[in-house]
Amino acid sequence: MNRKKKKRFLSLLLAMTVLGTMMYSAVPVSAQGKADVGKIVNGSELILSDEAEDSSQSLSRGVYLASGTVKLSNDGNSSVLMFGMTSCNKVSEKVYLNVYLEQLDDETQSWYTYKYWNFNTVNDYSLTKTLRYTVPSGHWYRMRGAHVAITGSIVESTTTTTDGIWI
Repeated sequence: MNRKKKKRFLSLLLAMTVLGTMMYSAVPVSAQGKADVGKIVNGSELILSDEAEDSSQSLSRGVYLASGTVKLSNDGNSSVLMFGMTSCNKVSEKVYLNVYLEQLDDETQSWYTYKYWNFNTVNDYSLTKTLRYTVPSGHWYRMRGAHVAITGSIVESTTTTTDGIWI
């Protein structure tokens, strides 16, 4: 092999190595996880993204409750970042934000609550929380939220559910 052909071969080999490394390191997904991309499980699509978010307004035009939002992000190193918010149109006697981190069970192909947190405040118009939590990698996760505003006998609520992301 002459010098020119050797140089061209090495350049091609280097380019293929770099391309192969980029393809397999950009989105760390196992073979099982990759096979499930696009699948919808209990209303949540399994997506290849670093984050998923859902917002919902009060089912009926709320006097007190305006909306709820949840967002789940892959924070790296088997860590997830969770954001939840319950917003009201005006001050409510009690405002609740319940967030559920759910993991997809590979065998049953259904979501189960991996961890949950319940928060509340009184005489306020919003409640916002941000949490960071370490989870086992190699699984699909989603986040659900329950958002409630109570004043006197008036109880208004809405729910939110993100798509599933691979951690």
